Amino acid sequence: MLKETQGDRTEMQQLLKCFSEANYTYKTNKYELPLLEFVGTTST
Repeated sequence: MLKETQGDRTEMQQLLKCFSEANYTYKTNKYELPLLEFVGTTST
């Protein structure tokens, strides 16, 4: 299993080198919503 994981990692690193200049932000915020919204409460 470990060898398979290392092989996958090497393959992914090679793909990343090929596509290192890709624009990953295309349509990431289509509806202009925040990625995370935090709500805090305190006990009284």
